Amino acid sequence: MRKRRIVITMGDPAGIGPEIIAKAFTHKKLLESAHLVVLGNRWVMEETCDRLELKFPFQISRGQKPNFSEVPLLVEADSIKD
Repeated sequence: MRKRRIVITMGDPAGIGPEIIAKAFTHKKLLESAHLVVLGNRWVMEETCDRLELKFPFQISRGQKPNFSEVPLLVEADSIKD
């Protein structure tokens, strides 16, 4: 069965979005169910994971074609070109 791709925006960096994403991505069942992509700020997600003492679960998009694997993908919102 082909996995669906789910794209999630981090939302306000000072809001609860980064924390909800970090905690949700600790659930193995969620990671196995879809290819997850987060649009947001790497620094905010790293700091959130550090504060919550969680492993940083993302591979980082660096402008190349993303590799949709079992690891969620973080695409920095300021790197998206029109």
